[in-house]
Amino acid sequence: MRVTLFGTGDSCVEGDEFVGEENWQPARLIPTSGISGPDEQETRATSALLAVLPVVRDFASALLRPFGAPSGAIETFIEVPLLHADGRTVRPDGVIQISRGQRSWTALVEVKTGNNDLGREQVESYLDIAKDNAFDAVLTISNQIAPAAGVHPVDVDKRKLRKVALHHVSWAEIVSSGVAARPSWSRRSGASVDPRRTDPLSRASTFGCARLHGHGWSMGGRA
Repeated sequence: MRVTLFGTGDSCVEGDEFVGEENWQPARLIPTSGISGPDEQETRATSALLAVLPVVRDFASALLRPFGAPSGAIETFIEVPLLHADGRTVRPDGVIQISRGQRSWTALVEVKTGNNDLGREQVESYLDIAKDNAFDAVLTISNQIAPAAGVHPVDVDKRKLRKVALHHVSWAEIVSSGVAARPSWSRRSGASVDPRRTDPLSRASTFGCARLHGHGWSMGGRA
């Protein structure tokens, strides 16, 4: 599968108009959005990370399989316009779709970088959106520390987990998974110079890792 290297920051929505899946914006390894504010930094981090997943399959498997994702063809998108039950069009940071035969798995992705933390209202809103759009999971990424294995950094209404699984992974764990997958990427790419310049894992991790700590966990699931 081919990775898209460059892209625009063009919006997929005019006003409150919902755009179909065929017009979703693919994740790109080198996004052209700015870096001046937290929102732009999160867009760059999301795009770079998600663009790596279809290319470095060992990395994608290590990152997503613990959350119930199947092996298969991976497609990733950023700033996907999705309809809320109240009629609003909302833009989560990203969407991951994996398909294999008749089986598919779709996760909504919300990303925070640096010292920015996830909030309960936002996470619960995305759980509702995922349910409304028949997604399997919500995956959050930040530098927050989970208080214990299997416990989300944000306390959410457990009733919202009846149909949608909620997962979290820290930037530290993403980096760890990337380091483990780097040898296989290097062998396939034939890279013989500094891996920080040649492989996409290093490029993706640089956007989100202002401070690193924590570990991954998951809770909830599709009934």
